[in-house]
Amino acid sequence: MLLKDQVVFVTGSTKGIGYAVLKEFLQNGYYVIGCSRKDQFELDHDFSALLHNNEKLDYFQCDTTSEKDVSQIFSNIIKKYKRIDVVVNNVGKSEKKSLMNISLEQFMKIIDINLISTLNCTKAALKPMIMQKRGKIINISSIAGTNGMPFESHYSTAKAGIIGLTKSIAKEYGSKGITCNAVVPGIINTQKVNTDTDNDVINDIALRRIGKPFDVAGLVCFLGSEKADYMTGQVIKVDGGLFI
Repeated sequence: MLLKDQVVFVTGSTKGIGYAVLKEFLQNGYYVIGCSRKDQFELDHDFSALLHNNEKLDYFQCDTTSEKDVSQIFSNIIKKYKRIDVVVNNVGKSEKKSLMNISLEQFMKIIDINLISTLNCTKAALKPMIMQKRGKIINISSIAGTNGMPFESHYSTAKAGIIGLTKSIAKEYGSKGITCNAVVPGIINTQKVNTDTDNDVINDIALRRIGKPFDVAGLVCFLGSEKADYMTGQVIKVDGGLFI
């Protein structure tokens, strides 16, 4: 399989880490399909410009918490591209809230967006990947999932679930030629993170800075390449040495 023929699907790809991942794969010659809840008229200028000026970039609007929506999107992808080689499950959301003040509905909403979206896209990708006898699934977790975070019990639970799901997929489908790895970003400068991070927090980071989305994107692209063919079930932190 030539690199130029490989197809990558990235969720939550219109901003932050997802957008950086999408651009990294494009720059390395892949066909890339972006996905978010926004329709094309709602996309920001940078993404719209990239979409209209790059013939290797495609975009689908999709609610990844809906198994039906995801199934339809993957059906469309296979119909158009005849294959899917890499899936990057990046979509995520958090809300700061004390556990005592979280309703079950609010808790499950965060579980749905972070964990169930990952489950839906993975299940939809597995069938074509099994038929191809090859595929790579890369799940974006968080240090909240490995270490827990106060006022983010729902988010931490979901991101920890992604790590368990990743290891299970790796063990269950490795014999089918499918790898599955998790990337664990630390404090990354995205719209989700306050860029005025406390100096005390920065001093806890070995590299003395918060991360940038492309710090994560390079690793994700590596995991999606043939260079990572013998890696599966791994949980890799990109946190600048925050937790060593």
